[in-house]
Amino acid sequence: MLIVIIYLAFIALGLPDSLLGAAWPVMHIDIHAPIYAAGYSSLFVFMGTITSSLVSSFMLRKFGTGPVTLVSVLLTAAALTGIVNSHSFISVLLWEIPLGLGAGGVDVGLNHYVATHFKARHMSWLHSCWGVGAAAGPVVLSLFLTDGGWRVGYMPIIIALFAVSFVLFISLPLWRGNERTSDEVKNGAGLMTALRRRGVKSALAAFFCYCAFEGAMGTWTASYLVNVHHFSPSKAAEGAAIFFGSITAGRFITGFLSAKSKPRTLINAGLCVAAAGGAVLVTRFELAGVAMLGLGGAPFYPLTIHETPARFGTRYSSAVISLQMAMSYFAFSLSPLFTGGITKRFGFGILPAVVVCLAAATFILSNSTKNTCLTNADSTVDRE
Repeated sequence: MLIVIIYLAFIALGLPDSLLGAAWPVMHIDIHAPIYAAGYSSLFVFMGTITSSLVSSFMLRKFGTGPVTLVSVLLTAAALTGIVNSHSFISVLLWEIPLGLGAGGVDVGLNHYVATHFKARHMSWLHSCWGVGAAAGPVVLSLFLTDGGWRVGYMPIIIALFAVSFVLFISLPLWRGNERTSDEVKNGAGLMTALRRRGVKSALAAFFCYCAFEGAMGTWTASYLVNVHHFSPSKAAEGAAIFFGSITAGRFITGFLSAKSKPRTLINAGLCVAAAGGAVLVTRFELAGVAMLGLGGAPFYPLTIHETPARFGTRYSSAVISLQMAMSYFAFSLSPLFTGGITKRFGFGILPAVVVCLAAATFILSNSTKNTCLTNADSTVDRE
């Protein structure tokens, strides 16, 4: 029952993540912001997320995963409510900070809990659940965008988050009954010690490039489809949903394939598919390109986290995973802003070239010889 509730909470985590990019073609007009300002909005979200990640370890030790997750989901719902009632860009930016604080608490808490309490295959499926939420958000929103009603489109998401909060509240006894401290976390190496481990810097650079790729697509897919392929805002929101839906499907399939295929094989094959998807994106089969980009990127995030103990040793794995999470927040915060600046200079037509370059950089860095620290780097680790 508890793993089902955890999956439900991770779906709730994904719901707000894709709303901004899907709503932005209409939203920026309503709040009097230039279209390229979406990067600034994302930056404020990740300011909150990074802050939350830095304090989550203390909060989890003091209060436990269940209460921290409950408060974080409530904070996310409250922040979205504030955004819906905002009529200026400055007001939206201020509400993005608690939105990030809530999201970071859910992300760090549940990743840590699943890593220390459940079998390894649940990590891929956990991130599939995030994709379910991220894909559902634009679909729900698209039902209301035809008449420019992005505020009304946010309301079902807010209601869903409050409903998840209620489920988390009544499940608090389950968390208290199952929570335990991981010896691996208590006795593991510190962040600076892990950072000096051979290959960690290359691994973190690869993680940064992938998350920058995903952040660029998540924020700008709808705007690219509107401005380059002349989609309507509601149709473009459906295109954004295709990207997140493809990530979801890819990670769900990865959970099964990883039992028979090496993580490195799945990661490399996926990145090649993503690069090909960037090329297809410029053609009249643009939605197929969006789907290929999502499917191709799907294996990297969960499999990179999952293979960390085999690559760097269990003593270092907790610290390296923490660094990877921090790097992902950093990349997600900078990528929309950086990509927005490039599209402002060269136009939205440059987006496919940007994401192909990021996929290629991820491939090169993740296959660097310095990035292979142990002889069994490609083996699967099953923490049962």
